[in-house]
Amino acid sequence: MAIISEQYKARKLCDRLLSKINILDNASCWYWTGNKNEYGYGRFKLHGKTVGAHRLIWEVFNKVIPDNMNVLHKCDNPGCVNPDHLFLGTQKDNVTDMIQKNRRGDYRKLKDGEAWLVRRLVNAGFSQAKIAPMFKCSRWPIRNVMNPNGPYQDVLA
Repeated sequence: MAIISEQYKARKLCDRLLSKINILDNASCWYWTGNKNEYGYGRFKLHGKTVGAHRLIWEVFNKVIPDNMNVLHKCDNPGCVNPDHLFLGTQKDNVTDMIQKNRRGDYRKLKDGEAWLVRRLVNAGFSQAKIAPMFKCSRWPIRNVMNPNGPYQDVLA
């Protein structure tokens, strides 16, 4: 017989989760107030592993996330963990949703001249992590500049 019941563990997990969510009402976004990654997605430490807060909320309120499935946001708010605003989809569904909503992230955030300068800085030995703050962006636009098949290929040809 376990000293701590599974019910007790589940209650403690729910208490931890709820302490990091600002719920205005059931219809609005539920804002994650805990740790977030550089893109605004909530992060939660569970059994020594960091997991996406929206993914954990999905499993608490719904079911296990199947392999190769993402938890997507209807509201396009990465900090939202309202289970009514979340749905399952493939990576292709995520990209299709992004295109339909004209939400292209910062794939082409840098101007052509900046992309050229980024390429020069990387080739001179600067890390992408050091370059990104210079252009007030995440590392993704820097990676995209360096990708020969990426969105800046016309600039760097």
